[in-house]
Amino acid sequence: MSKLRSEFCKKSQKAVRLKIGIAAVGIASGLISMPAAAQVVCENAYKYFDDHSHWKRGVDDVVEPVVIREKRRQLNACVAVTSNDVNKGKALSRLGHLSLAEDNFQEAIQLYRRAVSAANWTVDSEIKFRDDLVGAIWESKDHRSYIREASYMLSHFGSRLGYLQELLYARRAMAHERLGNKKAALADFQQSALLDESLRKGTAAEQALRIMREQSWRPSCAVLDAYEFNAGDELTKIDDCLSSTNLPSIDKARAYRLQSLLYERDKDPDASYQSLLKLMRLPVDLPTYTDLDRGDLWFQGVQNDSSMMHRFLFHIIRQGDFSDLSAHIQDVESSYRSFLEKALAKGSPLEPSYSFFLSVGRNTNEEIATRFLLSSVGWLVQSGEAAIDAAKSLLDSRVYRVKGPGTKARLLMARADIHLRKQNLREADKDFAAVLPLAKEEGRTGIRRSSQRMRALIAANQARFSDAYDLMNKYFEGLPDTWPSMATPDLLEAEVLRTDFAARAGFVDEARKHIEILKGIYEQYGQPCEPCAQIEQNMAN
Repeated sequence: MSKLRSEFCKKSQKAVRLKIGIAAVGIASGLISMPAAAQVVCENAYKYFDDHSHWKRGVDDVVEPVVIREKRRQLNACVAVTSNDVNKGKALSRLGHLSLAEDNFQEAIQLYRRAVSAANWTVDSEIKFRDDLVGAIWESKDHRSYIREASYMLSHFGSRLGYLQELLYARRAMAHERLGNKKAALADFQQSALLDESLRKGTAAEQALRIMREQSWRPSCAVLDAYEFNAGDELTKIDDCLSSTNLPSIDKARAYRLQSLLYERDKDPDASYQSLLKLMRLPVDLPTYTDLDRGDLWFQGVQNDSSMMHRFLFHIIRQGDFSDLSAHIQDVESSYRSFLEKALAKGSPLEPSYSFFLSVGRNTNEEIATRFLLSSVGWLVQSGEAAIDAAKSLLDSRVYRVKGPGTKARLLMARADIHLRKQNLREADKDFAAVLPLAKEEGRTGIRRSSQRMRALIAANQARFSDAYDLMNKYFEGLPDTWPSMATPDLLEAEVLRTDFAARAGFVDEARKHIEILKGIYEQYGQPCEPCAQIEQNMAN
């Protein structure tokens, strides 16, 4: 009996050990499988959000309530079963999205706060979760809470926020303004504008300017936005406006520009020049007076030589001191180039007169030079002998340094004109001759023909009528088939010269052929060919 009990006890102990072992294995396998199962539950809950872009912040999409209920069930299951802080934080964040979709802002804010504190996040992840949080607070219109949370993000993460930094400053500014704190709002709008990398300083700068004007503009400043200036008191209003406390620098610049133009209108060039100097010396004061604003005010009207910088150079020339003129021109060119480069870098729309800067295959730096150098030369040659010498000196220093054929051709044409004014026909002919290959290379037919015509006139002045006739024949090279049936005034004038030169050179047959061409042109307009009669009379004599 004892033997049987002993055997039974041994078997029972083995059975118990086997059961304990099986249980232990079961417990161990359960411990291994539970986290894996939780991970699957969470990943299934996330997948919908990862696959549907309408859950990204800032996009309003209508989501069916049944979908929201199902996704909330899955996410709550994830939060319940997972022991992984990262999974829990992700699930809480997405639960916040669901509450936000239902306009349940307070619940969304609580869920986003739990997501932020759920795990020890990396900086980038924490920024992402806090962005969701401040976004929900903004939509809830709780301005004090928004200021608090935005301030935390700006002070703790700084430039790591990227584009969010600009948005946080702008929205914090709006929150400050809605709470009546204009000073803090202005500071934040200005900071947002400094960070603005859009086409131009946009909404934030405009809002900063609005607040500054609310605080500083006197009624007299309305003259800056006027379209007509016939009342006679505009200069008085501008003086009063400029005396405003804390007047935005962009408005100071506009006032000095308008003041300069009005003094010029009133025939007070010295006062106009002083206003211009004040405009030029105003510092760039972001965001209310930027480099692009400065460029707009200085260079508007550059195509027709009426920009403020053209006026500045003209004032210097009018004063008669040309010693620093070349340096002034180069300073203006540099400012203009900088303005265009910054404008294009920002993607700013440019007025048509700047379109040359975008032309493919053009030497834009040299194009810029002609905008101011040639204008200055044009003013100088009308201002006396000393000014003409100064103009020639400017051209001499620049013409051989430029490389663009089109620009060099224009500078040579200008210098040739000065040679003609000084009766130096030999040097003028050399410069006009040098223009021809450059104009041909650049495809500038107008300059090519003008230089041919001037060379022909120089030859005729020296009684070299055969050469003059040959040069005028070259003038007509490459004409379209519409010649002479559709003769333009300049071509008609050139044909008269060619006919006259042929007659004076003794080329009778050629002269008669051209006379017939001229008569045919005049007959189209029902007019007698008076030049033909004069040339025929000269031939008869």
